[in-house]
Order: sequence, then structure tokens, then C-alpha cells
Amino acid sequence: MCGICVYIGHDNSASGRVFEGLKKLEYRGYDSWGMAVFSGNRVKVIKRVGKIHDFSERKNLPKGKITLGHTRWATQGIVSEKNAHPHFSCRGRFVIVHNGIVENYQDLKRKLTAAGIGSVSETDTEVIVNLLEYEMTKKQNMVDALISVTQIIQGRNAFVIFDRVEKTVWAVKGGSPLLLGIGNDGIYVASDFSPFLAETKRAVFFENNELAQVLPGGFRFFSAVDGQQIKKEITFLDYSEEEITKQGFPHFFIKEVKEQPGALLTSLKSNLGNIDRAAELVNNAERIFLCGAGTAGRVAVLGSQLLSRIAGCFNTAFVASEFATYLPFFNQNLCSLPFHRAEKRQILLKRSNRQKEKELKFCQLSMQPVHR
Repeated sequence: MCGICVYIGHDNSASGRVFEGLKKLEYRGYDSWGMAVFSGNRVKVIKRVGKIHDFSERKNLPKGKITLGHTRWATQGIVSEKNAHPHFSCRGRFVIVHNGIVENYQDLKRKLTAAGIGSVSETDTEVIVNLLEYEMTKKQNMVDALISVTQIIQGRNAFVIFDRVEKTVWAVKGGSPLLLGIGNDGIYVASDFSPFLAETKRAVFFENNELAQVLPGGFRFFSAVDGQQIKKEITFLDYSEEEITKQGFPHFFIKEVKEQPGALLTSLKSNLGNIDRAAELVNNAERIFLCGAGTAGRVAVLGSQLLSRIAGCFNTAFVASEFATYLPFFNQNLCSLPFHRAEKRQILLKRSNRQKEKELKFCQLSMQPVHR
């Protein structure tokens, strides 16, 4: 899991806005970070290993109207400045920041190498941007080229591209979260709404297989399947910035632990009818599966014990990565209860979206990927 924060504006404040936005996304990746700041034909790249909060040269950031920013949680490639984002395409036309995993990147990397297109880093991200450069030699426009790229790469991904020739930003969602923040002076593209919530509460959410051209004063959405233009609505985010910040706690883990009693009561009081329907769903199910990854997997085990002891329900708890093992037993009379942490939710979403079983979801905040 990584964090994307991009700003496209009318003035030269983009780098400062993105820098502050990346601080709020550091929970998504904290081993390295980077920015590419664009001003006219010039580009200035900053890459650092370590936490962005440790960077002491905030006042010396380069000025520019467009900035691509990224916080990295290393998946493919070691932690290094070379592997930190942004990455450039082989001929330098395109610059990318990326969140996700290209599952077939090794095969694609071999094919690109055979075509004379080499790599600088060890990341799967570079495969995407090099593939785009290659596809643009065959396609007439960016929409068609991006559609080809999304059809070739496998896995859950979201990425933002800056075209240095056309001076245009393009954003693509293929499974990982992505949205726009519509400000008065420009537009954000981010992995969640924390980078821009203090400035604007107007957002546009990407759905899967959508791409967008983003300009300082507007945007155009297209289907990443057939290229047809899509009309999008602006969503008003009914949150305060305090709800999604640490609020004085040393880190989010402690904050979430302290919030548990209140969060549980809020969820239970929000819609008692839904609680009754959830209880009925569990009570009438032939099979009950609980799953999660990491600490959420431990919650699933605890939930299994409580269901057995208090409700007298026979159930099975397992690690989310073993989901496929249980697929033969999934049917309409099954109830699954997936527990998730942000960094593990993609496993659950990818698996559960393929199934037809009934699923319960309790979310402290709406508009999160597992809720939407």
C-alpha cells in the first residue's frame, strides 16, 4: 500500500500542498517518499528514504503549478531512493506515481527488455510507465494508450501520469482507491481525502476501470474499457479534519484503540434496523465464515469465539490469504464477515467481489473503499 497525492493548480503552490498532503498519507507508506515538481518545461525531483516528517527543507521546496507526490511502502524492490517514486518512462515523456501491485510485471519487464526498453529501478511501477510509452507509439491518443495499458497489466492498481509533452495529468483506477478533491484554485488527486479535507470537501470518486484527464479548472472522465466519456457527480464529504487526524495521539494505533468504545456505540446506534437485519442474516446462515489479515485476522478469531460461546453459532475463522481454499463452500446461504485494516482490505475486496454470498460491513467512516 502506498499513498498518492497530486496537485494541479493555477499558482506555484503545488509542491507545498503536496508535501503537506503526503504527511497525512504517511500511514499508507513510510519507508520512502518523493515528489516531481513541474514548472514550464522544467522538472525538479526530490526523493528521500525515511519519513517525510523528518525532512527539514520544507521552505526550500521548488515552485511549480503541478506536483506529483508519493509515499512508499516497498513491495517490489528494496527501500532506496532509486526505487522511490515518481518514476520516468524510458524516453522521459511520462512521469508516474503508483499504488498497487502489477502481478505480471516480471513477464512484462522481459517483453519490454526484448523490445529494447530497459529499467532503472527494481519496481513494478516502471513497467507501467514504460508500457505506456511503448503503447503511445501505436495509439493515436492517451485514452486509447491508457486503455491498452490497463488491459495488459494484472492486479489492483491506481496511478497518476504526467505527460510532459502535452502538459496534462491523467489518473487511472483499476482496483486501488483514488479520488479527486475539487478546490477553488486547483484539483487534487489522492488515495484518500485526508490531503485536501482542510481545503475542500468536494470530491469525485473514481470507480474501477475509470480514467480521467485532470486540468487546473476541470476534469474529464472516461471508461477504461471502451473509452466512452463518463459523467461524474461531485460528492460532499461530511467530515471534519479532526475525525481523520491523530488528534494529539502519538500514532493512529493508540487513537483507534481509545476510540473503540465510541466507534462501536456509534455504529450500533446509527441504524438499529440494520443491526437487526445483520443478526437475522447470521442466524439464518447455513455457514458463517470470518476472515481477516494481520491484526484483523486476530479479530476474526476472537469474533469466532464470541459467536460460538454467546450466540451458539458454529463458524469458521481463517486468514484472508486462504480465502480461495474455502471458495467451494460459498453459496447463497452463507454469511461472510471480513474484518479489515486499510493495508489488507484489497485481499478481501478482490476475493469477496467474485462471490455471491451475503456480506456484513460495519464502517466507522463512510466513503471508504470497503464501504463504497
